[in-house]
Amino acid sequence: MVSNGVSIVTTTWNERENIVKLISAVRNVLRNILHEIIVVDDNSPDGTIQVAKRLADVAVTKPMEGQTKGLLYGMKLAKYPLIITIDADLENDSIHIPELIQQIANFDIVVASRTKLPRISEIIASKTLGKLVGVTDTLSNFRAYRKETVSKFKLRGGETFGAEFLVIAKKKGLAIGEIRYEPPPRRENPQNRRHSQSQPTDDQGINQVSNTLHILNSTAKAKEQGTFRHFRFRRSIFACSSITSMT
Repeated sequence: MVSNGVSIVTTTWNERENIVKLISAVRNVLRNILHEIIVVDDNSPDGTIQVAKRLADVAVTKPMEGQTKGLLYGMKLAKYPLIITIDADLENDSIHIPELIQQIANFDIVVASRTKLPRISEIIASKTLGKLVGVTDTLSNFRAYRKETVSKFKLRGGETFGAEFLVIAKKKGLAIGEIRYEPPPRRENPQNRRHSQSQPTDDQGINQVSNTLHILNSTAKAKEQGTFRHFRFRRSIFACSSITSMT
């Protein structure tokens, strides 16, 4: 599969400096592999798109809609059979791309999961959705997909995209794999992210879990509804149960 090419997809919001470093790192890692780099910019005011157009193979800008919609948009532009999504803020080390490529030979989707989850919402997702799909970091956007797998889904493309994709893939019987990696220190003041970059805030993450489970309950068959019904929590219950389990 890799011999036919790899499409790297990332989204940006005020990542003018980081996109230079990311593209350079990806080019180096994939220097012996046919590939393309696709950058979807959320209309950054700092000139990120101008830099991306100079360095990436495909660079497009669109109105700000959030990272997950940007990734889905970029994945639809991919021309190669293997797609890898990665954050532009350098918290996903491109050195792990070869391992994702290696593992996708055995799976339909492979998630690069962080060994340490910094947010309450991410821990909640791991303990709920993670147990359903067999992945410890369901909110990670660092993933490898077979392109034909992506084309099979009619996703809503909202902020539930990442978790929604994994759960529906599991229900469809697709094989989901995982690699683990130790994440670098988070930026102390990630002010450039706003609403569209990197991992979601706790509120957004909790909403992702809640909304994804709501989608499952509203679309599942009667038997399947029973499986997921007990996961219907309100945000307040999510937060309280998580905090309690951590104390």
